[in-house]
Amino acid sequence: MTEAILEGKKLNAKCTKCKKRDATKEDGLCDNCRFMLTLEKIIDRQE
Repeated sequence: MTEAILEGKKLNAKCTKCKKRDATKEDGLCDNCRFMLTLEKIIDRQE
């Protein structure tokens, strides 16, 4: 439900990890950093 509300609104906060792009969800990360974090978690599980 929260995502549906925020979907039409652009957040003005910057990404907490790279500080370059706009944060896209409540976690404070941009899409690129969120994707990289997901990949890192998958790689860590396989090791």
